[in-house]
Parts: sequence; structure tokens; C-alpha cells
Amino acid sequence: MSKSEILTHILLADDLILIAESSKELQTLLDNVFEYCKRWHLLVNLTKTKVMIINGSKKESYKFYYSGVLLEIIHKYKYLGVVVSDTGNHFSDQIDYVEAVANRAVYSVQGYLYSLNQMPPPISMKLFDSLVAPILEYGSEIWSLCNSYNSLETLYLRFMKSSLGVRPQTTTVAVMGELGRYPLSIRLQVKAVKFWCKLVSKPSKSLPGLAYKMLLDLKESGFATWIDKIYDILCVCELENVFYSEYFSTSDIYRITSLVRTSLQHQYVDKWKDEIQTKPKLRTYKLFKTTFFIEPYLYLSNPCQI
Repeated sequence: MSKSEILTHILLADDLILIAESSKELQTLLDNVFEYCKRWHLLVNLTKTKVMIINGSKKESYKFYYSGVLLEIIHKYKYLGVVVSDTGNHFSDQIDYVEAVANRAVYSVQGYLYSLNQMPPPISMKLFDSLVAPILEYGSEIWSLCNSYNSLETLYLRFMKSSLGVRPQTTTVAVMGELGRYPLSIRLQVKAVKFWCKLVSKPSKSLPGLAYKMLLDLKESGFATWIDKIYDILCVCELENVFYSEYFSTSDIYRITSLVRTSLQHQYVDKWKDEIQTKPKLRTYKLFKTTFFIEPYLYLSNPCQI
């Protein structure tokens, strides 16, 4: 964003975010909001009005007021379902939040499955995809490229083992191969690339377009940014040439995301085949399991009886 373009606030429905580069600027913005609300007889919910200082020092020494009321300075805030923190990694608390919410959804699904007695694993996974995966993936286009989310992969794997009725110690590659399931990371990377394609295609003067230009400027200046991760994904999929495109049609986005998904899946299957061959515990399993796909017997109503 150029020096002539200053972003001071973001509005969405009845939510307002004020953005300032200094404490003086923020207090001025707060005063302006107070005068506006006073003029138009609007009320601000001060219990939900917080201040977060990002990358600042001596945060406790700052004081901000709205209509004479001292505002609380916090270290994290949930906005539109995403937890943003004031630490260097601004989405560090998002993983814990997503895991907690997803765990509740998993317990609910498993309780439902238990009440129906032994359900085929494909049905269990369909319920996971419909009721749990959307929680895991919400907002992941941004935070998944900035954090390690091994705990979410563990939650995903634990559900798969439960659906198969196997022990928690069961080898991961055998579980993935039996169900024909890919890691959560592949889904999140594909979503991130799809979001990037849409962001690139936004008008240059729109807020998303200006934000993307700012990211490009930071990247060119040597700063690590979100789009560095996108570039890495494209390179792994041998699609680095599309990184420099300035617009994608709907068909382009579908084609690119399909190529990324296919490439990442093929790479995982190659890795899966190597692990199957090298795991001592799977010396018998590898004799009859050579193809990565869901086993037909799992569609039976009670495969555990076979």
C-alpha cells in the first residue's frame, strides 16, 4: 500500500476495526468515532471494544480511552471466527482454538455413530468431512501456511483409527492406505492456492488488491510473507510459472487447484509406498496392499465381523 493510501478502518456489518501506526493516531481515531456516534445517536458496546498492539514494546504502558472510559489492552482477539494474537506468529492461538472446537464436533459425531452401532468406516468419514472438516478448514487459507498444525493431523488420524476400530498404536500409513485418505495438509494447501488465485484476480484498487500488492512489495524487499508459502507449493507442484500471472478466470482456478491437488496426492502416494516397504510392522501387510485406495470390504455394514 503506497504512502498516499492509508488504511484507517475496516467495516463489516456492525463490526469496526480501527488501524493506526501510533498510539496518538489510534486515540484520534477513537475520538473521531465517538464524535460520529454522538452526532448520529449511535452506541458502542464497550464490553466488546478492545485494543491490541501488534509488534510493540511496553504494551502495558499505553492507555486508550473512548468517551472517557479506559479500554482494555488484550493479547489475542477472535474476529470473524479467527483468533489473532499480538505475538510474532499472529495465528499461534488459532490452532488451539480450532482443535478445541473440532474435538467437540468429533465427540458429537462419535456419539451419534455409537448410538447407531457399527457403521461402515466410509459413512463415518463422510460425516467427518461434512461436520468436522469445515471447522478444521475455516480460515485455513491464511493461518495454515503460518503455523504447524500437527495436532489437527493427529485429531484427524485419531478419528480414522476409531472409525476402523483399530488400536491407537496402529501404523499411520496402514490406516491411511486402508481408507484411501490423504493428509489434512493437502486439503489445506489446495484451499490456500485457490484463495491466492482469487486474490490475484481482484481489482488492483480494491482493498484485497492493495493488500496483495503490499505483500508483493514486502516479498521483493526480502521479508518472509504468506505468498512465499504459496510460491513454495507451486514450485513443489512444478507450477511456479503461474505465480507471475495477474488474473485467473474461473476455469483457470479450477484447473490450477486440480493440478495442485493431483500433484500433492501423487507425491504422497509415492511416499506412502516407500513407507509401506520400509516399516517392519507391515512386512505381511505390504504383500497384499500395493495400491492406495479404500478397501471394498469397509463398505460392509460390520466389517469387524469378517
